[in-house]
Amino acid sequence: ALGYVRDFIDFHIGNWHWYTFNVADALITIGIVPMMLEVLWQEKGATAAGKEA
Repeated sequence: ALGYVRDFIDFHIGNWHWYTFNVADALITIGIVPMMLEVLWQEKGATAAGKEA
């Protein structure tokens, strides 16, 4: 065991440098996006059902 958690990732490929990011925050954001899409999808379905009635 290393005794620590590697939380930040910094990408370098040759002279090219991509931004440093926090893995935990990135995964939280990735998880929230589908939840937001589901809420929007449900609201759209509820609006369509209300117009049919």
